[in-house]
Amino acid sequence: MVENTLTIQELEAAYLARYDLGPGYPQVPVADYVQSLYMDDTIEDLSLRFAPFWTPEKQAQVDEDLDLAVRRFLRVHVGVGGPVRHTFSGSIALERVLSAALREARKQHEFERLNVVTTTPCIDIMRLFLEERADVRPVFVRSNRGGVLGALDCDALVDRIANLKRQEPRNPIAVLITSPENPTGGCWSDADLLAVAGACADTHAVLLVDHAFAVAGVHDSTRLCRIWDLEELPCEWVAIWDTGKTFGLNEDKLGFIVCNGSAISHAVDEALAIVQFGVARRQRMFFAELLRRATYYGHVEDLRDVCRANLATAMELAPQLVSAAPQAGSLLLLDLKDLDLGDEDARGRLLDAGVGVVAGNVFFHDDWRPRHLIRVAMARESAYFADGIGRLLQVLGAPGR
Repeated sequence: MVENTLTIQELEAAYLARYDLGPGYPQVPVADYVQSLYMDDTIEDLSLRFAPFWTPEKQAQVDEDLDLAVRRFLRVHVGVGGPVRHTFSGSIALERVLSAALREARKQHEFERLNVVTTTPCIDIMRLFLEERADVRPVFVRSNRGGVLGALDCDALVDRIANLKRQEPRNPIAVLITSPENPTGGCWSDADLLAVAGACADTHAVLLVDHAFAVAGVHDSTRLCRIWDLEELPCEWVAIWDTGKTFGLNEDKLGFIVCNGSAISHAVDEALAIVQFGVARRQRMFFAELLRRATYYGHVEDLRDVCRANLATAMELAPQLVSAAPQAGSLLLLDLKDLDLGDEDARGRLLDAGVGVVAGNVFFHDDWRPRHLIRVAMARESAYFADGIGRLLQVLGAPGR
């Protein structure tokens, strides 16, 4: 029997729902400057050129243009992390980074397994990727500080890292965190990231940070701390970002990796070389130009306005279901506790009625697994989102305004 994972639930929403509020990928009208880029004959022509017209210098220029465009869009200073690596998607980027961490761990004497400390709730591919590897053990730290569901707990994370090293001194550690978190929208502050980096340095652990929603959602992206914003961290680290959560292009996307540290950078390059000769030249040229144009046209700000408007709509139409607004990101948890309705039951009823959502329990990975939450995506055209929430309330029998 196939596990009812996040991806399967999102696919069911995409294929079966009239109101698809499942996947975190934006579904908003594509701007004219993006549509014109798809019709750019120059990119198509250059993508199919070979030697002698296509020279090594031109090949290098394509990568340099993409590196510069990504750095400008994400505000990664030139010189931080060496060249920005690119791959087919954020999921591939994450999987290859985990492989790189394991590759480094296996070099250590008397290695038995790699302990990967991460959070719960979090996106389930973290757990699924880790479980595919026999010599990796996921160690979950609950984001429930002060009894508040989703509240990130830096002290608990740091303590778990230190305790693991004392209990298993021979086994290396990797720390895997997400900011903003999926599905809660919780963010690690600069002080948190510094504390976690210090704990990693003390235990010779590598720090892996998924920033998929760093510039996509209700928050002001210029005020969110990213790992590359911090200077001279004491540990080796790797950051991941992909275009998919920021640009809704029907699965046309790229994933990017920023590395800091010679050993982990080399391991990432080795891991990438296993799965790819290279990303298509057309995609590299396309996304370099897309990111350049999006910076000028204010795409991030436009997406933020859409998400904020839809959050306001949800809070107006269903205030009893929105227990807390997300700090960042484009996802929203709805709480069904007062409806006496489980998340899987609710998801099934909604899907039958043409509304796609995600059951919240897929994001929890230990004995603490609430069954009263569903996740909806806010990066949707506003009238469509409002109609979808209205239909959701009708199906669940929840009072609305």
